[in-house]
Amino acid sequence: MADPHAPRASAPLAVAQAKTAAAAAQAGPAGLFADLAALIAQPQRATLPPAIEAAARHLFGLRVTPAAVSDPAGLRASVARAGPFLEAALARGQVVTGDQKAALLALRGLLQGFLGDKAAQAMPRAAGTAPPPDRGGMPQAQQPATATLPVSAGAEEIARALLAGSEATLARLRLLQIANLPDSDGAPRADAATDAQPRTLQIELPLARGQETATLAIRIAQEESRRKDHGDERIWRVRFALDLAETGSVEAMVTYIARQVSVTVWAERDETAASLRAGLTELGDALAAAQLEIDEMAVLTGQAPPPDGAAASGRFVDRTG
Repeated sequence: MADPHAPRASAPLAVAQAKTAAAAAQAGPAGLFADLAALIAQPQRATLPPAIEAAARHLFGLRVTPAAVSDPAGLRASVARAGPFLEAALARGQVVTGDQKAALLALRGLLQGFLGDKAAQAMPRAAGTAPPPDRGGMPQAQQPATATLPVSAGAEEIARALLAGSEATLARLRLLQIANLPDSDGAPRADAATDAQPRTLQIELPLARGQETATLAIRIAQEESRRKDHGDERIWRVRFALDLAETGSVEAMVTYIARQVSVTVWAERDETAASLRAGLTELGDALAAAQLEIDEMAVLTGQAPPPDGAAASGRFVDRTG
């Protein structure tokens, strides 16, 4: 008779092996989307089979827009289709449409079929464009990348580049899924206390900027309150990170507990911080209209502290001097 505890014993090892393999192959999605943009914008290039062309355009069309992520319903839908929830949705018998991981897997499969034995020659896209995501880490924005596809590239060269980018992006998605596991080692819990555990969710969204694609990184964490007056209420902290050439790095943290909200934004450039401060009144009006009590709003110049640092205490240091 099989040992019922065997899966639990093997889960941490399997997760560790998957994490090591993915970390060596991962890259943010900006590079792949840069190549997809070049593919679509080069009418004189070598053509790929129609199915691959269609899959590439479908994936490129799944980029989120600034308008979508500025709307609560749009942001929620974008997060749901970001890829980390694909297997869970399929396990529940749901019909999945518009999921980025599903689109990546479809494109990879078509490229592998087209290349055949030559698929193994696909050079991995340069890793290290962003550090591997980790459960306790910061959200990691990524600026738009430069395409690697020359106009003179043949069909096989294009296919190999797209396959390398797809593999690297899928590896990063696997790391995000591992970071979102309820236990850091991936082992199933031996008790029924899952709901009592703090939860962390990390998502990366390809954000359309014309033909360019930046990465909007999001970290959602549920934590226990350290204040007695909050009782059993849990704290929700949502952190966003975006890095654009015209603004520089910008990070924001929204803290919510018992309909009380705090918003802190960090901008690495003085001019960006000044522009964001000018919008605080409008933000406050929007929060009040949503019947939320504002505890604090601030725009700081500098970089955000790590999740377990100054931000976790609810106290912030103004780096503007």
